[in-house]
Amino acid sequence: ALACSLRRGSWKVPGVFGPGEAAAAVAGAWAQVVGRRYSLAGRQRVYELREVLVPVPERGELRLATDGDLELVAGWHYDFHHELFGRTDREQARQAAEARVRAGDIFLWEDDQVVSVALKTRPTRHGISVGLVYTPPELRGRGYATACVGELSRKLLGAGWEFCALFADLANPISNHIYERIGYRPVCDYEEYRFEEA
Repeated sequence: ALACSLRRGSWKVPGVFGPGEAAAAVAGAWAQVVGRRYSLAGRQRVYELREVLVPVPERGELRLATDGDLELVAGWHYDFHHELFGRTDREQARQAAEARVRAGDIFLWEDDQVVSVALKTRPTRHGISVGLVYTPPELRGRGYATACVGELSRKLLGAGWEFCALFADLANPISNHIYERIGYRPVCDYEEYRFEEA
C-alpha cells in the first residue's frame, strides 16, 4: 500500500530505512512497483538508556558549543557523515552545524582542547536522542567519546527526560561497546536499503 501510494504521488525514493522486516518489505514492494534493484546498505542498532553507568570523568568537561566553535563543528559534521555514509556535502554540513549550534543542540568534550562532539536531537514527550557522536581518528581510544556521550546523557536525564536513545552502526563494534558500557541497552535493529539509479 505504501509503495503504491508513493508511486501515485510521483515520489522519488532513494532508499528505505526502518526496523528490519518492515524496511525489507517496503524495499521489496517499491522495487517491484518501479522495476529497480536494491541492496542492503547498512544496519544500525537502536539503543535506550535510563541510567548512566560510567562514573563522571576525572578529566575534561562537557560544554555547549558556541559560534566560535562553528568551523570545527562543521568540519566534524562533514567527517562524521562521510565516514558513516560515504556521501555528504560540505555546504550542507556547514548549514546543519550552524543551525544546531544556534539552537543549543551541540555539545563538546574539552580536555585542554576540544576532542569530541555529540548532539541532542529528536525530543519526544518522554525521551530524547543523542547523535553526531564523533571523535577525530587521531584522538580515538582515549575515552573521549565515552566521556562526551556519558555526560551529555547524564545531563539530559537530569533535565527531566525519562530516557535517552541513539542509533549505532552495527559495522562498528567499538562504538556499540562504548554505548553499552555507558548504560545504553539494545531495543531493535534498523536496516537501510538503497535503490539503483533509474
